[in-house]
Formats: sequence, structure tokens, C-alpha cells
Amino acid sequence: MGNVPGGGFVLNLRHGGRINKTHKPSYVGGQTTSFSNIDVNEWGLFTLRDKVKCLGYEIIDSMKMFVNLSNGLIEIVSDCEVWDLVKEIEVHNEIEIWVVHEGDVDAECAESDEGPDGAEGVEDAEGVEDADPESEAEWESEEDAESDESFVDLDDIEFEQFVDPTAEFGGLDDAGTALAVQVNEDLEIKFSDEGSEKDSDNEEEKEYQLLMFKGKIEMATPTFCLGLTFGSKAEFKEAIYNYAMNKGKEILYIKNDKVRCIVECNETECPWRITLRKQASENDWRITAINDKHDGCCWNNINYMANSTTIAKRWKNEVASNSNWTASEFLKKVSTTDGISISRRQAWRAMRKAKGAIYGEEEKCFNKLWSYCLEIDRTNPCSKYHVKLGDKLDDGNRRFKRFYMCWEACRIGYKYCRPIIGVDGCHLKGLHGGQLLLAIGVDGNDSVFPLAYAHVEGENKESWISFLQHLKSDLAITPTDELELTFISDKQKGLLPAFDVLPAVTHRLCVRHLHGNMKLAGFNGKAIKDGLWDAARATTVNTFTAAMKKMKTIDS
Repeated sequence: MGNVPGGGFVLNLRHGGRINKTHKPSYVGGQTTSFSNIDVNEWGLFTLRDKVKCLGYEIIDSMKMFVNLSNGLIEIVSDCEVWDLVKEIEVHNEIEIWVVHEGDVDAECAESDEGPDGAEGVEDAEGVEDADPESEAEWESEEDAESDESFVDLDDIEFEQFVDPTAEFGGLDDAGTALAVQVNEDLEIKFSDEGSEKDSDNEEEKEYQLLMFKGKIEMATPTFCLGLTFGSKAEFKEAIYNYAMNKGKEILYIKNDKVRCIVECNETECPWRITLRKQASENDWRITAINDKHDGCCWNNINYMANSTTIAKRWKNEVASNSNWTASEFLKKVSTTDGISISRRQAWRAMRKAKGAIYGEEEKCFNKLWSYCLEIDRTNPCSKYHVKLGDKLDDGNRRFKRFYMCWEACRIGYKYCRPIIGVDGCHLKGLHGGQLLLAIGVDGNDSVFPLAYAHVEGENKESWISFLQHLKSDLAITPTDELELTFISDKQKGLLPAFDVLPAVTHRLCVRHLHGNMKLAGFNGKAIKDGLWDAARATTVNTFTAAMKKMKTIDS
């Protein structure tokens, strides 16, 4: 397609006339407008429609376009017919398109004083004598009318003389007078069984102009079609990369500037190609030409589109969920899933960039902490939160230290939970580290019920005391309530002394953590483990005493 001399071709549009199909297709009347230097890379249905708009035809849906080739007259209705003309363009360096209104295509010759090429028009006119005698040409003769227009004018005059335009025909009465039809003005009349406002002939053509690419939904497995609109060129390029990885193809950028982006398959014989153009009246980018067919190319394991940056963007979510991946494990996963060959260094650099993007998002979230607090006040005014900052730094700023949160729904729901609260902490695997402290209740269905949580600098005595003080205040735990309340926790060193905040509560330890401590002390074996759990599940004093004696027998 790049062999067109001068980098462009000439487009001749014939318009303002009619098409006669009798004997030999010809264009009767009208004029010809030429457009030079049309880029074959941008050639498509949208380009052709834009040139027709330049002729002054605003309602493009009411226009029909034809091309007269050696194999006959072909109507252009989709992008496929437009792309089929590329071979003609490469040979002749120009193409002629006939543009007419709907209904301006005659099955017989439209009489005219002069045809498009002089004598050729006379030859077509004489061809009417061989037409079917039962056709409309039988009663029309040159003596009755000099042209189609004069005959239509006389007929219109005669029609207006004998028809009342203000009345609907409802039949004739006994006197032969036309009866008027009563019309209900409030009744909405629909001329389609489905009530569709689209013209059935142009329904598909209108629909593709309104397609909008849904980035979050379609980005993983994108499909392209004519008229598909993107919010930005970057979104299109990301979709092209995902398409290339999914299909195992290497896509080459032919042109990439401020107004267009043209891509094609890197295989020489493959016709796959997409042209994207920026819309003049909008900031969107739309596919104006597409040949979505691969031919002569196979799966490409060595794809130069797969660099560390694109791989990091494609695999960012997986890297965030598997922060313990090594470079070798990540390399194996990418090679197996995407079917491409990358080096170990590429895999390591992609992981580093993916983690950098993840941690960068975490940094942005910390910067929005005060906005988050204001949003809590606006949407959940009865919820409780506390933010604690550290000591001042040399530049006068203060660093984030702790954040505590107890939602109003959790505070209300605690009233209907059992008097048991479990507290524990876990490490946060992020750039800034820290730990997450949790308080969990048990509802009436024996299901866990979250009560409060906090992001703290570490699991120590100071952080646990602060957490339990806020929890006691928000859940309105009184000294009387403490007598009926049981806390369950592990044997974390900072947690045990922190229960001085709730001196009257019953404090129990998690059995799984107790067994873990026993294993560390050297008391292993299934018999000891079973004896421990028998004692933990005991519901009476006698059952508990029997289970403890059994454990003493195994190892005093």
C-alpha cells in the first residue's frame, strides 16, 4: 500500500446527478469534484464520508456511494468495500466514486438533453426502446413530455387540482364525497413494530459510530472495530499491547504523531492494520480504518513489544498479590502465561517497576489521609477515627504514626454480639511497613463481626494501650460490662501488660498459639496436641480435670 506515487492518490467524487443501470451503468448529470494527495494509510469509510461532507451533504445517512469497476457497479456500505479499492488505487493512482441520494439510482435510463459524456447519454436514451413493454416507459413518450421533470410537474399540478390536501381519505359517502378520517392528536403513531428510531438500512452504520472503548472492562482482552472510540492515544496503545500479547503478534507503529496513530502487523505479507485519528471537535481518538484479519503470520515467541515497562504495567496487579515472587518465578509465570521469551534481567526490571508503581500509589494514598477523614465526617458523621502524628522533623513537618477506625455500624452491631472479643495484629507488606491491629466480635450466628482496626507503627505496649483505650471508649464498655466480657489474644509481649486498660475483663489465650509455644519448648507429638484440645473444648469442670490428668500422664 505504500507504492502510491507521491505518497497519495486522487479521489474523484461525482455528485448531484443520477445513476442509470440500463444497458451499461453510467452517471447522468451532476458534476465532479477532485481531492488530491489522499493518504492511502488513512483510506477508509470514515475518510470517504468526510470528503462527501465537504461537498455540502450534511445528512450522510441519506446518501449512497457506488464505484464502477470491471466486474460491475458495487455499492459501498462498509469499510471492507473501501479497502478492496486499494488495488485499483495502486494501479491507476486515482479512484472515482459516484454519490447519489437514495432513490436516484434508476433501473432504466433517465432521459436527459446531454449524458455525462455527450454521445454516451444519447446511446443510453435509445436503449429505452428495448425495455419491457409493461414497464412505465411504455406509456411515456417523447411527444407527451420533453423530459422527466416536465412530466412530473404536470402530474403534480393535476394531482393538486383534484385532491383535498386537508382531508384524510376515509372512503366515499353516498353522494361520492370523500369522508375525513378522525385522528386522535394525543395518540403517538409509530411506524415500526419495534418502535426503533433507527433506519433499518443504516442501523449497523449508525451503531458503530457510537462505540466507546470500556477501558477497565475490555482492556485485558480488547477487540477492535470500525468507529471504536478511545479516551486517549495512551489507552489505545495499551490496548494494542494487550492484543499483541493475547494473540502472539508483533505490532509495528507506522505513524505516531499528534493527530493519528497507524499500526500494522510486523509480518510483511500480513494485511492487518488499524488507523486511529484524533477527532477535530473532541479530544477522543477514533478508529477510522481497520483491516482486522491476520494472514501469513504465526505466534511470535520473541516479541520486541514486551519490554520491562509494558510487562510491569500488564502484571502490576499480580505482582502486588505475590510480593514474595523471585525474578525466576516471575520470569516463569510470564513466559508460561503470555507465551513470550524474556531475559531474567528483563523480569527483574519489570518487577522493580511494578513494585515502584504500587508503592507510588501507596504514597499518594497517605497524602490523601486528611481528605479521607473529611469524607468520613461527611458520609458517616457518627463514626469514630483518630489520627496520631509523630514528633516534628527538622523541616517542621510531622510524620504519620497511627490511624484508628471504628465505623458507626460496627459500634451499633456490637450491642447484639456475644460478650467475646478477639484482638490480634498482622504485618503490612508495603513500602512503609507497620502493622494492622484488629478487634473482632462474634455475632449470634457464630460468625466473626469486625469492630475496629488500626494502622500502627508496630505491635508494642504503647500501640496496644492506645488501641484498647479507643476501643473501650467507642464501644462504651463500663466497669460492669467488663465483668461479663472475655478477651482472647495471643501471648504477644506488648499485649499482655496493655490489658491494664480493662482490669476487670477475663483474659484468655488462643489455644493455637499455646500449642505453638509448646512446640517451641519441645513438647511435640499428636498425643499432647489432642490432649490440649480436649481440655480446651471441655464444657464442665470434671471434663476439664480429666483432660488435664491425661496430659499429665503423657508428660508431667
